[in-house]
Amino acid sequence: MAADFQDHLTRAMALHRAGDAAASVAAYGEALLVNPENPDAWFLRALAHLDLGQGSECLDDLGRAIDLAPRLADYRLVRAEVLLASGGRIEDAIADLRAALAFAANDPRVLVALGKAERSREAWEDAEKHLGKAILLSPGDADLLKEYGETLQGLARNSGGADRTRLRNVFRQAIVVTKGDPRVVAASGEFLLGWAESLRESNAGEACRRVEEALSHPLPTDLTARCREFLDSLVRARQAETGRLRMEAFRTRMSKSVWNGAEPREVVEDRIVAAVNRRRSGLAPPDSDAFGSPPRPAKVEFAFHPYLGYAARPGWRGTTYRNNHGFAMEKPWFDYPYNGESGDDIVVALFGGSVADQFFAHEREKIRALVASILSPLGRPVTVLNFSQGGYGQPQAMLSYFYFRALGQRFDLAVNIDGFNEAMGKRANQRNGHHVSLPLSWMMNNLMLQFQAPSDDPEVLAFMGRLLVAQARVAALAERRGIVDRWRLKRARRELERLRGSTPVMAGNGTLEPFLLPRTDPVDDQVFSTCPRAARALADEVVDLWARASILLGRGCAADGVRYLHCLQPNPYFGGKPRSEEEMERYYIPGCAEYWAIAQTYPLMLGRADELATNGVDFFDLTGCFDGIAETLSIDAACHFNRRGNDIMFEALRPKLEDLAGRLIDGGENAH
Repeated sequence: MAADFQDHLTRAMALHRAGDAAASVAAYGEALLVNPENPDAWFLRALAHLDLGQGSECLDDLGRAIDLAPRLADYRLVRAEVLLASGGRIEDAIADLRAALAFAANDPRVLVALGKAERSREAWEDAEKHLGKAILLSPGDADLLKEYGETLQGLARNSGGADRTRLRNVFRQAIVVTKGDPRVVAASGEFLLGWAESLRESNAGEACRRVEEALSHPLPTDLTARCREFLDSLVRARQAETGRLRMEAFRTRMSKSVWNGAEPREVVEDRIVAAVNRRRSGLAPPDSDAFGSPPRPAKVEFAFHPYLGYAARPGWRGTTYRNNHGFAMEKPWFDYPYNGESGDDIVVALFGGSVADQFFAHEREKIRALVASILSPLGRPVTVLNFSQGGYGQPQAMLSYFYFRALGQRFDLAVNIDGFNEAMGKRANQRNGHHVSLPLSWMMNNLMLQFQAPSDDPEVLAFMGRLLVAQARVAALAERRGIVDRWRLKRARRELERLRGSTPVMAGNGTLEPFLLPRTDPVDDQVFSTCPRAARALADEVVDLWARASILLGRGCAADGVRYLHCLQPNPYFGGKPRSEEEMERYYIPGCAEYWAIAQTYPLMLGRADELATNGVDFFDLTGCFDGIAETLSIDAACHFNRRGNDIMFEALRPKLEDLAGRLIDGGENAH
């Protein structure tokens, strides 16, 4: 009987191999009549039924084979495959595969089949578990790596509210096991980015850390770009929120601004008016009073200049070159004095503070092209030079002109754009007890730190200890590259600047001031908003200096044959510009110090226009150049504008520049 069974089985297998599945089914049936308890025969006939497309008969034979040999993984693997193919009986297939896994736990075929089945019903975590184990058993299988990468991508897309910390560990382990397979790394990046996006509103710092973790691996280019865009959007949102909160705090504080000084307001006001009158008469006594707000912080990249007060340190800041006198420009860059390669260029010079400095950066080439087109008959190159510096206010523009003329610098056309630093910067001097003729008080106090003599005064020693700790923190954070570290570095730098700007530089009290700085009585902030007579006297003091310095600068230019244009710069707190929603939200603080400085000083400056004209100064009011333009032009709540704002300023100045350049032709050769 055994021989008959084997003959029938051999003949059936031969027919099956020859491709005659129908005949092989009959032959397998004859073999099973002889020996119905042989599981292999049932299994082989099931395969023949499968070739004939007879799914039901195939499953019946596979069931009989499994009943006879329940611990053979191959039978269950085939039946699971047939179940999945015939009507998508996923649960039955998974039950078979789990049963096979119970006695073939380390068979990669079972693990892969079970992983695929779990994936087909979107049980991504179970699929990853089984395929991950298969990877460990067959680490070099390229097809398996592909399946695993696709599974991880599905897990990344569909993690939902799952335990993300556990899943992150899964992805970390997957990267190690697959030796950084690109598909696995990409899936890990997708998962971490999705996690970060879910944290955007609730925990921005944690969101940043998740994206930075993703970027620590070599992600695909498009995913890298998405991660970086996400980080940039978080930074923009953080900046906008910080700006909004700061504006709200300012508005709240300013809305509660009432006089609460120790002395009656009238007494303080009378004393300030009398002190200003004494100073204007040359009779102001040395400073003996000391009340008011602390000095404002300064920026560390500045240094003393022996004639101009201070200047930026020479060197490179990104693409910006600070030349030998600290003035900024992008290529082409020049050290001063510079009169062209042949020494005979037509030189257009910009004077003023940071607004003029930014105007130079944005509009330099436009100015050069405009002047060159008008002066082409002279056949000389045109060069535009920057003599403006952040924080400069009169008489620094006037002093810059005469100082550089003494060095041999020639000028043909000089444009001075000022107003805000004279209004706000000089007000800071009055608050901090520095004479209005001096450069910014917070800057000078900051720089004087470098010349402080050692002291055994406990207060000074304690301050220096805090300063050293702040310096060490900035140095440590500067070495890190994470976005959260950049936020911390920004805060640490602000604290360092605050400490530097608030240093007690006191004559006769532990240290001696290394420079002669004329002092005045410090003025309380509230004076400017609650004491109109005192505020007017203080504003008049500033405007007198501003007008005299401009007249002297104009006379110097006239004597040298230089065409001089003095422009009062626009400001968000003055004029008829309709404010955009963004400007109202982020850049407009009614009642702040800048608001009062501009409101009280600009009208007085415009009131001196006839006096300037009488003394030969070509004065141009730029304060209305943004009137009627509702788009966002400001970039802060003080005085600075975006590129569009600078372009509008240039177009407003164009007729004046054309006129001045034309007068250079009419006037012949410049006397320099």
